[in-house]
Amino acid sequence: MKTRKSLAALLACIMLMSIFAGCNANGESQSGTPSEESGQVSGVSFNEADFPITDEPTTLTAVMLSQSPNWEYNSDMYIFKKMEELTNVKLEITNIPGEQWWEQLQLMFASNELPDILFVGVGAFINASDVITYANAGQLLPLNDLLEKYAPTYTALTDQYPEKAKLYTPDGNMYGMTALIYPVDGNARPFINQQWAGDLGYEMPETYEDFVELLKAFRDSDPSGQGTIPLSGSAGGNEVDPFVAGPLGMTYGWSNKDTWQVVDGKIVHVTQHPMYEQYLKNMNELYSEKLLDQEYYTQSQSELLAKGAAMRVGAYVHSAHFLFTNSQDPAVYDQYRMPVPFTSEYFDEIACYQDAINPAGIFITSACENPEIAVRYLDYFFTDEAAEWMYGPEDQGDGKGGIEWTEDRTVFKINTDEDSDGAYDYTNRYIAPTNVIIGNYYYSDFSKKLEMALGDQSLTYNQQTYRVPYVKPAAPTLYLSAAEIEQTAMIADAVNTYYAQMESKIVMGEEPLESYADMISHLESLGLNDLVEAYNTAYDRYKSNMN
Repeated sequence: MKTRKSLAALLACIMLMSIFAGCNANGESQSGTPSEESGQVSGVSFNEADFPITDEPTTLTAVMLSQSPNWEYNSDMYIFKKMEELTNVKLEITNIPGEQWWEQLQLMFASNELPDILFVGVGAFINASDVITYANAGQLLPLNDLLEKYAPTYTALTDQYPEKAKLYTPDGNMYGMTALIYPVDGNARPFINQQWAGDLGYEMPETYEDFVELLKAFRDSDPSGQGTIPLSGSAGGNEVDPFVAGPLGMTYGWSNKDTWQVVDGKIVHVTQHPMYEQYLKNMNELYSEKLLDQEYYTQSQSELLAKGAAMRVGAYVHSAHFLFTNSQDPAVYDQYRMPVPFTSEYFDEIACYQDAINPAGIFITSACENPEIAVRYLDYFFTDEAAEWMYGPEDQGDGKGGIEWTEDRTVFKINTDEDSDGAYDYTNRYIAPTNVIIGNYYYSDFSKKLEMALGDQSLTYNQQTYRVPYVKPAAPTLYLSAAEIEQTAMIADAVNTYYAQMESKIVMGEEPLESYADMISHLESLGLNDLVEAYNTAYDRYKSNMN
């Protein structure tokens, strides 16, 4: 991450300081231990098991990552109103737009003007090293004892999965809660235009080699009639690694290959993976033969989505085909289908990657005077009742949308208002921030009664049919200790900067493929082997936490 020392950054810092004025931001952790005589924490009543959580109306401040310009999370959303009625706790929410997230996150912690609760989303929107840095500074609270005592629902769910190990830091503490427990999803979502493939006489590819032949057909035949882009994406956002790295036996997350790979029971940097040189060759071939978008390394997400909406793209990775095409018409988005994970001449296992437990995405900061109240509040998100609330109220026929049941009340659908682009957008506008905290939303009994919108049905069918049967454990999230971070921080920055620069240069042909050997030599001169040693120590700790 890079923080720009600019006027914009200064203004953002001032804005954040004004937003959170009044929070406890002295950097001291508040114990808030309940008194057996008074049943209070930091001057307010506290009910350890019953509801409301506190007898007096209590406000907690929260910052939430908003990944869409249409989503303004606030305390008036349905889920937060219901939670307030039950708990007597109100969230005072501030949104940070996705494009401002990294800069404002750093400014927030640098100024020590913190909310009580930080919601960073269900993806990796905070670095493991930053978690350790902020925890070591006393700005994030350890949650182990609090979760054990005040979060029985959450704890019972996470205890089912060994991947809970990824939530522990080197000092044995958990400084964050996962926002998503979902064991049945293939994380990456690649799509290929199956209609174009069929029209050109091709089956959906199952190997990387067949995929390349299909991309060549897209290039040469131009099925879009607009200058078809066979394979598109954007480096740093929607990479193409599920198509390219996966068939070489390299693990990947949402859309990009993992920086740290497990090879023969050891951690290696991705550049040390036995197939990385072949990865460079494959990417260079795609780029040089104009099978990969020539703007892959330069275009923004909005530019990528404009190409998707114009139906110019043959293959891509995105959260949903109906979002990429900006269409709710099945005749449009169903032209795209997920493929099964590719094999290749180098790797014959059909595999995609997903863990049941996402990395930590909810944090309680040192500004929170009543962490016991915060943990009890957050725990309720993982209950079945909260899962019902996250689908919204019943539709009153007022044009605002809501749940509509069948006559026998066995199945419901979500009606949206006219301003929303489908149920997902509607939910994140008015009902619940399911891009930030999901809780029991996906796997409660109530969720099984949902009649999904056609686009969601199609997406789920694709996932369940072509990805979920092949899900393997994802690469672990690894935390270095504060001492290890201090010893390796400059190395990591130099390694990752050089690696990213050289990879793009080799792929685009600005450096010859033969530069790979020099690349490794230079990375080692920067201290790569010391960095790898530190991550293997972290990996040993991770494995011990799984026992």
